[in-house]
Amino acid sequence: MTRTSISYISNRPTSRRGACQRFLFATASSLFAVHSLLVLLLVSATCILSIAEEQVGVATIGGANVVGGDSSPAAFEGAVSLSKSKYHHGHNHSHATPRSHRVNRSLQPFHHQHYMNTTSTAVTPAKLKSAVGANLSAVVSDQVIQRKKVRLRQYLKSLRNKQTKRVILGQQGNHEDTDLSSSYASGFDFVYDELADFFNNERHVGYIGVDIGELGYSPTEFALQDILRFGLSGHIVTAVFCPRNPWTGGDSWDRRDVNITDILPRGSRRPQWLAYLNTIADVLQEASNQGIIVLIRYLQEMNGDWFWWCNLSKAHFKALYRDIHRHFTNRRGLKNLLHIYSPNNKYDTSVKPYRFYFPGKRFVDIVGVDVYEDCFDDKPFEIYEYSSLVSLAGNKPVIIAEIGPQSEDTLFWYWNYADAFGLYPEVVMALAWNDWSYEGDGNWIMKSIRGNHPDGVLWHETVIAKEELPASLFANTL
Repeated sequence: MTRTSISYISNRPTSRRGACQRFLFATASSLFAVHSLLVLLLVSATCILSIAEEQVGVATIGGANVVGGDSSPAAFEGAVSLSKSKYHHGHNHSHATPRSHRVNRSLQPFHHQHYMNTTSTAVTPAKLKSAVGANLSAVVSDQVIQRKKVRLRQYLKSLRNKQTKRVILGQQGNHEDTDLSSSYASGFDFVYDELADFFNNERHVGYIGVDIGELGYSPTEFALQDILRFGLSGHIVTAVFCPRNPWTGGDSWDRRDVNITDILPRGSRRPQWLAYLNTIADVLQEASNQGIIVLIRYLQEMNGDWFWWCNLSKAHFKALYRDIHRHFTNRRGLKNLLHIYSPNNKYDTSVKPYRFYFPGKRFVDIVGVDVYEDCFDDKPFEIYEYSSLVSLAGNKPVIIAEIGPQSEDTLFWYWNYADAFGLYPEVVMALAWNDWSYEGDGNWIMKSIRGNHPDGVLWHETVIAKEELPASLFANTL
C-alpha cells in the first residue's frame, strides 16, 4: 500500500464505514511499525554475527556443528563453511633463490580479469544441484562411464610413443565471476577465452584444470560449473583438491597442529573430515551423472615442505591418500575418476624421491610431476631424475601435472616448453599453471600460457590441441 492511498483512506468522510476503516488502518499501522522494528533488530543481529564471523575466519570443518559420522549423504547435510582467507600460492619451487621480483599486471598489454571469493560460503547439496542447470542429459550409466574410462586410458597410453612425441597441452584456471572482487587468481575468461581469441578460435587447449577445493577459495558449486562447461564441450578435465587444514580451519599451507590419526578411521575429527570429503564427492558425482571423466589430483607435492600434508611419515601419508581414494571410490561409489599421484620435481637432495610416498599401484591411475622451471631455446626445462619417474609409472600414463616458469620477473615463450616436451617421450599431458597475486596488489606471478608468450604454441608439432582429440573420448556410448 502506497503513502498516497493511506492518506486517501484517512481523509474519508465520517461514517460507520469510515470509522471501521480508520480503526483497521490504525491497527495495520501499529502492526507495520512492530514489523519494521523486528526487521531492524534482525538486520542488526545479522551484521553483528557477520562481523564476528569475519574476525574469527575459520572453517567449521574442525568444529562440532557438522552432524553425522558416516559417509552417507546425511553426513553432509550440515553445511561445511569455508573460511575467509587470502589466496596465496605457497609453493617454493626455487632452487635456492627467494622470490622477490614480480610482473606488474599494469604492464601487460591485455585485459586480465581475476576473481577471488571473499564470502564465507556454506556448501550444500542443494546449492550444488542448482549449479547443474536444467538442460543436461539424463544420468549416464556406470557401464558407459567405465567404457569411457577405458577409452581414455587407452588413448593416453597410445601417446607414450618415442617416435611421435606428442603432448596434450592444458591450462589450469579459476571460475570467473564479475560479481566477486578481482585480485588473486586468473579466471578462465583470461587463461582460456583470451587464449582462444589469440588463436582466432581456431585452436584451444584440450586439457582443463579446475580447482575443486581450496586453492582459489572458489565456492564449490563454481567448480562444478567449470567441470560441466569444459567436460561437456570436448575437453579432458582434471580437478585439484587441496584440502584446508582440518585442525585449524586454515588454508592448505597452514601446517599447524597436524595429527593425521585424528582424521583417519576412529579419529576424533573423523566425522568432520568425512563431511568435508563429501562436499567434494558431491561435485564429482554430478560430473559422473553427465558422463564426465575427472582426473582427480589430491595431496600433491607431498615431497615438498609447504602444504600441511608435506613431509609426513611414509605410513601416515600413504594411509591418508588411500583413505581419500577409498572414500571417493568405495564409500561414495564414484566410477568416473582417474587418480593422479603427483610429487614435486626433485630439483635437489632436500626433495624426497618420487617413489618415497607412492601409495601403491592399485591407488594410482596416472603418475605426474609438478615442474616449475624456466625454459629457453638453448636451455630447456628439466624433469630431474626422469628415469625414476618413468620407472615408477610402469605402464601407466606419465603427465606434467603442473608446469610454468620459475622466475617471477620475466615472461617466457611457451613455444620453448613445447620444444622441450620432445625430450620426455613418456609424458602425454602437461598442464600450464594459473597466474596469481600474493596480496592482490596488482603484481602478478605469470605462469599461464596466455600470461606469458603463447605465440604459435597450439600449432607446435608436439602439441595436441582440443581440435585433435578423438570424439570417441566424449561419446556417452558403450
